[in-house]
Amino acid sequence: MRFLFYLADHFDTLSSGKQLAVGLYSDLVVVLNTLPEAPPPTPESPFATDMSMLLSFSELPLGTHEGEVQVLPPGLEHRPVAEMKFKCDVTQPDAAINIPLLFRPLLLPAIGMYKVRVRIGPDEMSAEFEVRVRAVASPS
Repeated sequence: MRFLFYLADHFDTLSSGKQLAVGLYSDLVVVLNTLPEAPPPTPESPFATDMSMLLSFSELPLGTHEGEVQVLPPGLEHRPVAEMKFKCDVTQPDAAINIPLLFRPLLLPAIGMYKVRVRIGPDEMSAEFEVRVRAVASPS
């Protein structure tokens, strides 16, 4: 099985079956703008943002597959900040299966590298994305 991971503000499936990405994070780095006086995120006071992930699988066997996604923050890998289950049907051999997932909101309790753990059937794989914060002065 092959697995690809994409991160964007929003994914939409077109009538042709193609995926439309709005606000694609091609480098898998999410930069959140904050006011200079804003404290960093914490588990008690996380930053909230809307985020979409696209899981793309190929070389899956024919049939119905169930899976789960967990988003694990840096330093708190035992405590997922988001979990979602999914199901997909593979009806053609060698077909690519795209699964868009919307997290509205995704609570981010820390700055750093987040791990996305994906299980589909007996297989487990992972991807990572980074969260950074940039202080931006408020417009006058």
